[in-house]
Amino acid sequence: MNRDFYTFNTQEEIWRDNKYIQKVKSQKARFMDEMPGPISDLGEPNLAKEIIQEVKDADIESIYGIDFDYEKIPGHWGTIICLEILEHLFNPLFFLENVKDALDKEGVLYLSTPYRPKFLWTEHHYHEIDDERIRWLFERAGFIIEKEQKIRLFRGWKWHLRGIRPLIRLNTFTRIYKLKPVD
Repeated sequence: MNRDFYTFNTQEEIWRDNKYIQKVKSQKARFMDEMPGPISDLGEPNLAKEIIQEVKDADIESIYGIDFDYEKIPGHWGTIICLEILEHLFNPLFFLENVKDALDKEGVLYLSTPYRPKFLWTEHHYHEIDDERIRWLFERAGFIIEKEQKIRLFRGWKWHLRGIRPLIRLNTFTRIYKLKPVD
């Protein structure tokens, strides 16, 4: 099997210095209520992990450097955080089943993914999933949705009024879910 196709975020997608992105990540951190330990963040260490650690006063271990489309998630976790990863994977069902296996019986998965019109999808995303289909995916992987929220991606009128595409992006969101495994 050719394993040269890793689905890691590019540096541009992490957007470390952007105050707008920091605000969105802070909203996600405040969404997270129950966080039994140990806690893991899947993907490259990033600003979201730092913000969550600060807001929740939690110790979070990052799991990265593995191919989530192919390899099992190491360890056993009370909480797994998966922010903006699912859309980068070839096989989201395989990934979610592995997350379920890595969670404690009473564990919690916090997962976020973008939601926007198809013509705004990017070349870095293999899957951007609508609301109905993501519910089917969660159910098939053995999760129930305990809580969900859409966060509007508003970057300020100056940014959105600079062209037709940025204007259309007024209708884009990130969705965050609190998921629990079903027996």
